[in-house]
Amino acid sequence: MMGGIAAAGGKFIIMGDADDSYDFRDIPRFLEKLRQGFDLVQGCRLPSGGGTVLLARCRFYIAGGAIRCSHT
Repeated sequence: MMGGIAAAGGKFIIMGDADDSYDFRDIPRFLEKLRQGFDLVQGCRLPSGGGTVLLARCRFYIAGGAIRCSHT
């Protein structure tokens, strides 16, 4: 990723996962804020209003378990 950022030639860099978890139709809204002078614009794939979803909690426990196993 760092190589891609270093090689980027545009004024802004937009990143997102390619697993269909982001709605790239929101890019114009991000660009609007960047053009207004914001240093960083960040989206969120969680439902409107934030919070957590069950899958995120499962990932947390699975990743934590994998890290603990890798240190034993």
